[in-house]
Amino acid sequence: MKAKRLHIFGALFLLLLLPQLGSAARSNAPLTVRIRKAVVAYFAQTFGTAEKELKVSFVRWPKQLQVTKPVTCIEVSDQHSRKRLGYQTVWVELINHGRRIRNLPVSVQVALHKPVWVAAQRIAFRRRIDAHMFRKELRWITDGWDKLVADPAELVGYEAKRAIEPGTVLTYDLVRKAPLVTRGQTVKVEIRTGSLVITSTGVARQNGTKGESITVTVQPGGKKLKARVVGAGVVSIDQENTL
Repeated sequence: MKAKRLHIFGALFLLLLLPQLGSAARSNAPLTVRIRKAVVAYFAQTFGTAEKELKVSFVRWPKQLQVTKPVTCIEVSDQHSRKRLGYQTVWVELINHGRRIRNLPVSVQVALHKPVWVAAQRIAFRRRIDAHMFRKELRWITDGWDKLVADPAELVGYEAKRAIEPGTVLTYDLVRKAPLVTRGQTVKVEIRTGSLVITSTGVARQNGTKGESITVTVQPGGKKLKARVVGAGVVSIDQENTL
């Protein structure tokens, strides 16, 4: 009976000791290894993804990593307010029981493995965007993460800002709202004075999307006025909005 009690007490002692042993083992791991793990964990948490979906390459380390006290905790931070991929520098704080030992800059190159929309065909300059022009692929993304288009179906009324080659990742940098009025186009002009609306025609002097202000030469008379684009081939002018 006594031997059985000793066996139980021994098992309980080991259970209590295991977390401390694990912590000690982590503390005794090489400092560079611990820093690498902390940085990768930081980016995994930042982007809300698994560590296996990240590729973190360490580009530059401090020349001296020696510390005079044991490092019990490592914290990683970034001075930028928004999440970023690609080349960047993070700060690694080495802590001994709540007190900072050193604060080190570490430069890294970060890539994220995720499904993105890519062009399934060549899309000519100024061609209207349609969802069927794109397909989803898994890619390693290193820049433009915050400009990725989540769904090409959202781009109704957009056009290609430049020619888009097959396989190009779809970002908002590649598209723009298609103009409802183009330079040189004859447009319907609605001149408003209070509740009174007079309809005329004019010639647009520049391209314009909905809500944009453009210059229009109003007929007859050829007077140049500032007008707001309100629809396809239609602009609106307040009477006081003259050049």
